[in-house]
Amino acid sequence: MHELILWIQNVAVPKLGLFGMFLVATLDASFVSLPELSDLLVVTGAARTPELAWRFVVVSALGSVAGCLLLYEVGRRGGEALATRFVSRPRLLKAEALLTRFGAIAIAIPALSPPPMPFKGFVLAAGIFAMPRWRLALTVFFARGLRFLAWAVLGSVYGDEAISWVEHMDQWALQHPGLVVGILLAMAGGFAWWWRSHEEPALEADGPGDT
Repeated sequence: MHELILWIQNVAVPKLGLFGMFLVATLDASFVSLPELSDLLVVTGAARTPELAWRFVVVSALGSVAGCLLLYEVGRRGGEALATRFVSRPRLLKAEALLTRFGAIAIAIPALSPPPMPFKGFVLAAGIFAMPRWRLALTVFFARGLRFLAWAVLGSVYGDEAISWVEHMDQWALQHPGLVVGILLAMAGGFAWWWRSHEEPALEADGPGDT
């Protein structure tokens, strides 16, 4: 992992730049698993150039949206038979059940969570159930953007120390499941409140006067 960090610091961030961050986030959210690499790129970039941290957050979040939309199309066009080539059937069925019950929140929570929380199954299920593309895109952008923003702030403030936190985030999450669940529930509650507050005007606009 130390060699990877050095490569990110000396090669990936300076030479690949914003396009590299976008590409990594797209690949990670679609067909190639690159656990924590986008987080490392954001936190490292923020540590090196804090004034550009917001750009790293935006392009990485947009890359995640692009990758999820690619995966969404697999579920939308290929159905469960094709989706199970990328995610096991039990995991896909569980994602479908959670998506049916909780809607966009079932996408937001795993998008916010660090590895090894499964995520691709929820995006494939969103395609199978034909969740509106704009809703999926907004949910992923908001959730992943919040996650990358947190790393960007930590990278800008704490520098290399924050990079080591990303390295050990998955281990820490496994050692503190209760705290992780509490944080995710708080985030999910905030997301649900934000989502409903933005949906209400649209519902009122479609009221009794419409035919």
